[in-house]
Amino acid sequence: MLPFLLKILRPALLLLGIAVVMLWLLGGRTHTWTAQLDTRATPDRIFREITDPQRLPMWMSEVVQVDPLNELPPQVGSRARIMTKGRRGTQEFIDSEIVEFDSERMLKLQLTAPRYDASSTFIIERKGEAYQLQQRLQSRYKGLYRFMTPFVDSVVQQRLDADFQLLKELLEESIE
Repeated sequence: MLPFLLKILRPALLLLGIAVVMLWLLGGRTHTWTAQLDTRATPDRIFREITDPQRLPMWMSEVVQVDPLNELPPQVGSRARIMTKGRRGTQEFIDSEIVEFDSERMLKLQLTAPRYDASSTFIIERKGEAYQLQQRLQSRYKGLYRFMTPFVDSVVQQRLDADFQLLKELLEESIE
């Protein structure tokens, strides 16, 4: 009986081991998501929406509160702690620091959370009479969360797209 069980279990365990290794490797790569919007709002107005701690929760669906950790205006070295609440009510704190900043064109943040390290880059480009804002989010998951990342890519993209739709509405309200 035992040799028969080993004969059946050995291939199953081998397949399970291969699946675990593949999930670990896929989860350890850098994941990239992008979102963009076109608006008639000025770069100053756009930067106010993406840097004002009081305004971020208005368009970032999971952000509950942003607490500046130093009293600098938005510039390289400005730091904040972001409190988020996920769909299941889980609370998480993300440490954020501005690592590149050009108030007419670009903002790059370094984000550190228990589950991941990420960078988020916002770029503004003139497109005729309007401006285009693009966000590029790159993340590397940590620990056991690496196993789940192949399953959350589309959820993160959907959230970014929905958040940018809210941001576009806020920006367009100020124009009318």
